[in-house]
Amino acid sequence: MSSNSEDNRRPLANDKMDKISRALANAKASVEFEGALVTKDMEELVRRRLIGELSEAQFLEEALVLSKKPN
Repeated sequence: MSSNSEDNRRPLANDKMDKISRALANAKASVEFEGALVTKDMEELVRRRLIGELSEAQFLEEALVLSKKPN
């Protein structure tokens, strides 16, 4: 049951990453359509939050720092 069940989990992880990538692309397009700039740092920060690498507090702290950086 170990290798077969592990194989079944892998596509779910890939599917989740695909959904995150599509969501990020859609959000970026919407923001840019409104005339705002989305930097690579911004994209990376949001991606890290969506995959669970950052807590909400960590995300907000890093977003504040990022907002003070010159583009």
